[in-house]
Amino acid sequence: MELEKVTDLDEPMVLGYFESIRCTYLTKLVFLTSFSNDAGKSIEPSKIPEAAISEVENLLPDPVFYKALRRGNEEVLLNFREDMDTNLFFSSWNVFEQIIKSLTKGNYTQDSNLISLDYKNNKFQFGKREKKDIDLFYYLRNAIAHHNGAYFASKSIDHRYKGKDFKSEGHHGEKIEVPMMVTWEISKDLERYSLKAWNNASTR
Repeated sequence: MELEKVTDLDEPMVLGYFESIRCTYLTKLVFLTSFSNDAGKSIEPSKIPEAAISEVENLLPDPVFYKALRRGNEEVLLNFREDMDTNLFFSSWNVFEQIIKSLTKGNYTQDSNLISLDYKNNKFQFGKREKKDIDLFYYLRNAIAHHNGAYFASKSIDHRYKGKDFKSEGHHGEKIEVPMMVTWEISKDLERYSLKAWNNASTR
Protein backbone atom coordinates (compact mmCIF):
# COMPACT_ATOMS: atom_id res chain seq x y z
CA MET A 1 0.00 0.00 0.00
CA GLU A 2 1.44 3.35 -1.08
CA LEU A 3 1.79 5.91 1.69
CA GLU A 4 -0.37 9.03 1.45
CA LYS A 5 1.58 12.22 0.73
CA VAL A 6 0.58 15.83 1.29
CA THR A 7 2.23 16.68 -2.04
CA ASP A 8 -0.22 14.44 -3.91
CA LEU A 9 -3.66 15.47 -2.66
CA ASP A 10 -6.86 14.92 -4.60
CA GLU A 11 -10.51 15.81 -3.97
CA PRO A 12 -11.55 12.42 -2.51
CA MET A 13 -8.73 12.75 0.04
CA VAL A 14 -9.98 16.21 1.02
CA LEU A 15 -13.52 14.91 1.47
CA GLY A 16 -12.18 11.90 3.36
CA TYR A 17 -10.34 14.09 5.86
CA PHE A 18 -13.49 16.00 6.76
CA GLU A 19 -15.61 12.85 6.85
CA SER A 20 -13.16 11.34 9.34
CA ILE A 21 -13.23 14.51 11.45
CA ARG A 22 -17.05 14.51 11.58
CA CYS A 23 -17.26 10.79 12.35
CA THR A 24 -14.76 11.09 15.19
CA TYR A 25 -16.60 14.05 16.71
CA LEU A 26 -20.01 12.41 16.44
CA THR A 27 -18.64 9.19 17.96
CA LYS A 28 -17.38 11.19 20.94
CA LEU A 29 -20.75 12.93 21.23
CA VAL A 30 -22.60 9.59 21.24
CA PHE A 31 -20.24 8.28 23.92
CA LEU A 32 -20.72 11.46 25.95
CA THR A 33 -24.50 11.20 25.70
CA SER A 34 -24.36 7.56 26.77
CA PHE A 35 -22.87 8.34 30.19
CA SER A 36 -24.33 11.77 30.93
CA ASN A 37 -27.62 13.41 31.78
CA ASP A 38 -29.28 16.65 30.63
CA ALA A 39 -27.89 16.55 27.09
CA GLY A 40 -24.34 16.05 28.27
CA LYS A 41 -24.42 18.59 31.10
CA SER A 42 -23.61 16.21 33.97
CA ILE A 43 -21.95 12.82 34.33
CA GLU A 44 -24.05 9.93 35.54
CA PRO A 45 -21.43 7.50 36.93
CA SER A 46 -23.90 4.63 37.09
CA LYS A 47 -24.12 4.71 33.29
CA ILE A 48 -20.41 3.92 32.94
CA PRO A 49 -19.63 0.18 33.24
CA GLU A 50 -17.34 -0.29 36.24
CA ALA A 51 -15.49 -2.99 34.31
CA ALA A 52 -14.54 -0.42 31.66
CA ILE A 53 -13.26 2.03 34.27
CA SER A 54 -11.30 -0.66 36.07
CA GLU A 55 -9.71 -1.95 32.87
CA VAL A 56 -8.38 1.50 31.95
CA GLU A 57 -7.47 2.21 35.57
CA ASN A 58 -5.30 -0.90 35.69
CA LEU A 59 -3.62 0.09 32.44
CA LEU A 60 -3.14 3.80 33.24
CA PRO A 61 -3.52 4.49 36.98
CA ASP A 62 -4.37 8.01 38.08
CA PRO A 63 -6.13 7.97 41.49
CA VAL A 64 -7.31 11.59 41.36
CA PHE A 65 -9.02 11.16 37.98
CA TYR A 66 -10.80 7.87 38.74
CA LYS A 67 -12.02 9.21 42.06
CA ALA A 68 -13.41 12.29 40.31
CA LEU A 69 -14.98 10.19 37.54
CA ARG A 70 -16.73 7.83 39.96
CA ARG A 71 -18.11 10.83 41.85
CA GLY A 72 -19.42 12.43 38.65
CA ASN A 73 -17.16 15.47 39.01
CA GLU A 74 -18.40 18.25 36.72
CA GLU A 75 -14.86 19.29 35.75
CA VAL A 76 -14.22 15.90 34.13
CA LEU A 77 -17.20 16.39 31.85
CA LEU A 78 -16.45 20.05 31.09
CA ASN A 79 -12.87 19.18 30.16
CA PHE A 80 -14.09 16.38 27.91
CA ARG A 81 -16.55 18.64 26.12
CA GLU A 82 -13.97 21.37 25.63
CA ASP A 83 -11.50 18.84 24.27
CA MET A 84 -14.13 17.54 21.83
CA ASP A 85 -14.93 20.98 20.45
CA THR A 86 -11.30 22.13 20.36
CA ASN A 87 -10.26 19.05 18.41
CA LEU A 88 -13.16 19.41 15.97
CA PHE A 89 -12.11 22.99 15.27
CA PHE A 90 -8.35 22.35 15.12
CA SER A 91 -8.67 19.26 12.92
CA SER A 92 -10.92 21.13 10.49
CA TRP A 93 -8.64 24.17 10.45
CA ASN A 94 -5.55 22.00 9.91
CA VAL A 95 -7.07 20.40 6.81
CA PHE A 96 -8.14 23.80 5.45
CA GLU A 97 -4.64 25.21 6.02
CA GLN A 98 -3.04 22.17 4.40
CA ILE A 99 -5.27 22.55 1.32
CA ILE A 100 -4.60 26.28 0.95
CA LYS A 101 -0.84 25.81 1.28
CA SER A 102 -0.88 22.86 -1.11
CA LEU A 103 -2.80 24.85 -3.73
CA THR A 104 -0.49 27.84 -3.28
CA LYS A 105 2.70 25.81 -3.50
CA GLY A 106 2.30 22.09 -4.08
CA ASN A 107 5.61 21.01 -2.60
CA TYR A 108 5.56 23.34 0.40
CA THR A 109 6.61 20.59 2.82
CA GLN A 110 9.77 20.05 0.80
CA ASP A 111 10.77 23.70 0.59
CA SER A 112 13.05 25.35 3.12
CA ASN A 113 11.27 28.70 2.69
CA LEU A 114 8.31 29.37 4.97
CA ILE A 115 5.03 29.32 3.02
CA SER A 116 2.38 31.66 4.36
CA LEU A 117 -1.30 30.87 4.66
CA ASP A 118 -2.49 32.90 1.68
CA TYR A 119 -6.22 32.19 1.87
CA LYS A 120 -7.00 35.65 0.49
CA ASN A 121 -5.40 34.74 -2.83
CA ASN A 122 -7.86 35.74 -5.57
CA LYS A 123 -7.62 32.39 -7.32
CA PHE A 124 -9.66 30.80 -4.53
CA GLN A 125 -12.53 33.25 -5.28
CA PHE A 126 -13.66 33.67 -1.69
CA GLY A 127 -16.19 36.46 -1.29
CA LYS A 128 -15.85 39.32 1.18
CA ARG A 129 -18.06 37.64 3.76
CA GLU A 130 -16.24 34.33 3.37
CA LYS A 131 -12.88 36.02 3.92
CA LYS A 132 -14.27 37.66 7.07
CA ASP A 133 -15.40 34.24 8.30
CA ILE A 134 -11.95 32.78 7.65
CA ASP A 135 -10.34 35.78 9.37
CA LEU A 136 -12.41 34.85 12.43
CA PHE A 137 -11.43 31.19 12.22
CA TYR A 138 -7.76 32.16 11.94
CA TYR A 139 -8.13 34.45 14.95
CA LEU A 140 -9.72 31.60 16.92
CA ARG A 141 -6.93 29.25 15.85
CA ASN A 142 -4.29 31.65 17.15
CA ALA A 143 -6.30 32.36 20.30
CA ILE A 144 -6.42 28.65 21.17
CA ALA A 145 -2.83 27.91 20.15
CA HIS A 146 -1.14 30.92 21.73
CA HIS A 147 -3.51 32.62 24.20
CA ASN A 148 -5.35 29.79 25.97
CA GLY A 149 -8.48 30.53 23.97
CA ALA A 150 -8.68 34.21 25.00
CA TYR A 151 -9.08 37.39 22.97
CA PHE A 152 -5.67 38.87 22.18
CA ALA A 153 -4.49 42.37 21.27
CA SER A 154 -2.01 41.76 18.44
CA LYS A 155 -4.93 41.52 16.01
CA SER A 156 -8.50 42.73 16.36
CA ILE A 157 -11.69 40.90 15.49
CA ASP A 158 -15.25 42.19 15.32
CA HIS A 159 -17.45 39.74 13.47
CA ARG A 160 -20.87 38.11 13.78
CA TYR A 161 -20.97 34.46 12.79
CA LYS A 162 -24.03 32.20 12.97
CA GLY A 163 -25.71 34.59 15.40
CA LYS A 164 -22.68 34.77 17.70
CA ASP A 165 -20.74 38.03 18.14
CA PHE A 166 -16.95 37.90 18.41
CA LYS A 167 -15.39 41.20 19.48
CA SER A 168 -11.86 41.52 20.83
CA GLU A 169 -11.76 45.23 21.71
CA GLY A 170 -12.37 45.65 25.44
CA HIS A 171 -12.21 41.87 25.98
CA HIS A 172 -8.49 41.11 25.74
CA GLY A 173 -7.58 38.21 28.02
CA GLU A 174 -11.19 37.05 28.35
CA LYS A 175 -12.09 33.49 27.35
CA ILE A 176 -13.74 33.23 23.94
CA GLU A 177 -16.99 31.31 24.27
CA VAL A 178 -17.82 29.19 21.22
CA PRO A 179 -21.03 27.12 21.57
CA MET A 180 -20.99 23.54 20.35
CA MET A 181 -23.30 24.24 17.41
CA VAL A 182 -21.14 27.18 16.29
CA THR A 183 -18.05 24.94 16.37
CA TRP A 184 -19.94 22.39 14.26
CA GLU A 185 -20.88 25.09 11.73
CA ILE A 186 -17.26 26.31 11.59
CA SER A 187 -16.13 22.79 10.74
CA LYS A 188 -18.74 22.52 7.99
CA ASP A 189 -17.76 25.90 6.56
CA LEU A 190 -14.07 25.01 6.61
CA GLU A 191 -14.92 21.94 4.56
CA ARG A 192 -16.96 24.06 2.14
CA TYR A 193 -14.19 26.65 1.82
CA SER A 194 -11.58 23.94 1.30
CA LEU A 195 -13.58 22.44 -1.57
CA LYS A 196 -14.28 25.88 -3.05
CA ALA A 197 -10.56 26.68 -3.00
CA TRP A 198 -9.78 23.29 -4.52
CA ASN A 199 -12.30 23.73 -7.35
CA ASN A 200 -11.41 27.35 -8.12
CA ALA A 201 -7.61 27.19 -7.95
CA SER A 202 -6.06 27.16 -11.39
CA THR A 203 -3.28 24.78 -10.34
CA ARG A 204 -3.27 21.59 -8.33
